[in-house]
Amino acid sequence: MVFDTASPVTRLAPALLRRIVGHGAFQGEPVGILTFHNGMQVRIPLVSDPALASPYEVSLGLDLLRHMRLVLDFTTGNWEFHIPSGR
Repeated sequence: MVFDTASPVTRLAPALLRRIVGHGAFQGEPVGILTFHNGMQVRIPLVSDPALASPYEVSLGLDLLRHMRLVLDFTTGNWEFHIPSGR
């Protein structure tokens, strides 16, 4: 996974985008509804980026990051995503 706050939209590797079975249309653009472990759903554009080589690679954009909080654990160096259930 690539963390990129400069991108306004989340981008997916083409192989990952092809694995997403259902997606709708919003203003003529393909969109997907991502469901997180706490049941929260986020509707975002589905953008394919051939520069992402791994079949599961995702570049997080501001469209998705505005729905969550990204926390760095300084003891382990790991990133954690906290998704508020009230949003």
